[in-house]
Amino acid sequence: MKTEERIVPKQVAWYDDRFYEFEFEEGRKEYFASVTTKLGVVSKPFLAQWRGSVGNQEANRVMSEAQEKGTREHDAWETLVKGGVVLFNPRKKPVYKQEDVDQYRLEYPKVSIIEEQEEMHDVVKLSMFLERVKPVSLASEITVYSLINRDAGTMDNLFEIKEGEYMVSGSKPIFIPGGIYVADLKSGKTVDRSAYKQCACYAACVREMGIADPIGTMILHTSAQTRSGIEGFACIIRNKEQMEQDYKSYRLTAALWEDENQDYHPKVFSLPTMVTYKASL
Repeated sequence: MKTEERIVPKQVAWYDDRFYEFEFEEGRKEYFASVTTKLGVVSKPFLAQWRGSVGNQEANRVMSEAQEKGTREHDAWETLVKGGVVLFNPRKKPVYKQEDVDQYRLEYPKVSIIEEQEEMHDVVKLSMFLERVKPVSLASEITVYSLINRDAGTMDNLFEIKEGEYMVSGSKPIFIPGGIYVADLKSGKTVDRSAYKQCACYAACVREMGIADPIGTMILHTSAQTRSGIEGFACIIRNKEQMEQDYKSYRLTAALWEDENQDYHPKVFSLPTMVTYKASL
């Protein structure tokens, strides 16, 4: 599909739900729930048990911090893939002054700042993956969608990888068949089946949009328990057959969400940047 023929939807957030607003030529607007929103219909008993053990307030705090950490790492990852530079600049003991950062902004297409040691360690793992696998980046952080199934989401990466064995995931090299992969970064402690379903849906969207025909999906996990290869990193490959099965599972999950949320759409509401009240005397 030619670039000019693609719709550029707008992201809309309403609390924890994510939607994409599509505006068609005739002025009609439609809202597609994000892939991750649909996947949220599946209950996760281990999360409920954890919430029960630590309490809702603590659970919300931990999850909020994890989401913020993931956002920062995704930004740094996008910077790396696009040939930018990631600077480790601890808040308490800064390495770079503002003028140094400004100079890097002149020299590189994108600059990201990481202040936490753990997050920078994850970025180093990702840089080692790039150095060893040398994937060709076909797309990064783009919105993909299916007009047929009303799916939409932001895809981390579309990589073309040369066939070979790579020391990136444990004590033995993993074999990666040559071809195009939808790749997704996961920074949490675990990777569950929803990650496979998410990537499989993105692959289906990429195919429908005419961008590419992926032969598999790839999860880049920066909190793995591996001790060799790239320590603390795992590259999980789902081949074409597995990807197609993951997509079938996603469609079942999406159908459940759609059945439970018929005609559901976000509240279109712009929050003011300031509110005040002057009491009358």
